[in-house]
Amino acid sequence: MQSLRRFNRGGTWDVPVLSAFKNFEPNLRNKMEASPAKEQIDVQKTTEKINKDLETIRVKALQHAKEEVFRAAASAKTVAVPPMVMPSDSGTTYDIPGSLKILEKAVFLNDLSTEELEKVLFTLSTGLKVGLRHDEVPEGMQVFVHKFMLLVKHLHSDKAMQTAMVRNGLAGMTSGGQLRMGLYPEAMGLGFLEAAVDIVMEDPTNLEALQTLSVFIADGGPAYVKKFHERGALQPLIANFVASEFTLDDLLRPMDVNLPGWTVRLFGSLVAPDFEFRAAYGGRLDPRQLVPGASCLSGVKKQATEALIKGGAVRKLVRVLAQMAERAGDVPRDVHLIDFGKMLGNLASVLANVSNAQQMFLDDLRSVPEFASSLSWLMTHWDYDLSSGHTAVMIAKRLTKSDRPEDKALVAEIVRQEGLLAAVARFVDFSPNFVVVPGPTGVKEVNLLPGAFLSLLSLDAFPPGPLPSPVVSTLARLTSGNQAPDVRSQVSFEVRLS
Repeated sequence: MQSLRRFNRGGTWDVPVLSAFKNFEPNLRNKMEASPAKEQIDVQKTTEKINKDLETIRVKALQHAKEEVFRAAASAKTVAVPPMVMPSDSGTTYDIPGSLKILEKAVFLNDLSTEELEKVLFTLSTGLKVGLRHDEVPEGMQVFVHKFMLLVKHLHSDKAMQTAMVRNGLAGMTSGGQLRMGLYPEAMGLGFLEAAVDIVMEDPTNLEALQTLSVFIADGGPAYVKKFHERGALQPLIANFVASEFTLDDLLRPMDVNLPGWTVRLFGSLVAPDFEFRAAYGGRLDPRQLVPGASCLSGVKKQATEALIKGGAVRKLVRVLAQMAERAGDVPRDVHLIDFGKMLGNLASVLANVSNAQQMFLDDLRSVPEFASSLSWLMTHWDYDLSSGHTAVMIAKRLTKSDRPEDKALVAEIVRQEGLLAAVARFVDFSPNFVVVPGPTGVKEVNLLPGAFLSLLSLDAFPPGPLPSPVVSTLARLTSGNQAPDVRSQVSFEVRLS
């Protein structure tokens, strides 16, 4: 049984208790940055109070977890095929059995070792996952965490506190909102990022550290990206990702225990353009999805893109996509189908961003057999996950604009696949519900699919004879629609040819 709670952008948890952290008072955050003098803390009294509060937290959290089991069972339903996954759809974000296992064991501070302190924080982070509320924690969650962090710093060091907060996921889970609003102390945030880098350099499979890095890099700004690259942390992660073999079950695991999921999210954070187009479906924005060609990559983003390509991570992403396409029929018709679509979107999003380095991207993938087959599958199955379908169409359009004959031959091979043009035509018919908002302010809504569709039709890749009826129908609709003049002109030309 699994939860359907939703992640916010970058991986922070959409649970009520996190409002306590989003509104962290500046004076309290400043206190947490400074190491307290030893005489300021009565270790015995503080430990006794934490133990008492911790047991209250554990019992309340365990009750939430058990209630979640019943809610998940009651909400379980058959999911249609295709699932038509949209950005606002909830996937599986944490593993209830795993959470129950943690919360069923009482944890108390005894020897005050770093290992023991980390166990306490795992209990706390698990409580947040299952929906523990701020008002269910004695004195409030904010005060409890502050008190506990000061104790760790007092007994050990700032570094020990930062490492403990990263190892249990709290650093990443509770920081995204503050980072996006510019309220997070940079020195404190860089300390957490350094601790996360130390962990992944030793163990690139540590999920909590990957989550922390993904959040701080996505939401923290250039200083965090620069520090990450200075530490040389990307290469070990690429090497581990490329060397790993993922089963379908691995790819569909709950997000908090999904190694490929968090690795791909981190890659996506590293290559997201500084100025991005956001895709929207029926008015619901997806800040993850970027459109190829939407913007240029900055220096550090180019550095990450080049590292991913040269290290083989992009080819690995394509092969994982091909693996998922091959196994799509094996996915149970329940929430796992939503998880399947979400993972498709995560993988395709990274490809969309990397494709901004067009020549390097195409040079790397042109000879990879799975590249053409993956694009074809995503385009014909756009109704599995809308964002990945859109990405595939836009990358195919990019191929049509290449001046390399081999790229034209590749995209011609793709569009000749049986049923592909008809599928893209249906996607274009759906596209009034799909717009792209340029820039952070959403100045203008545009629909890029009709133009991409016409680029595919302009190829000299089709045998003599009429176009498929769905294609002609879509062209006729576009002729009378509210399209840009160049689109209407090209539509009229294609209609005459058909």
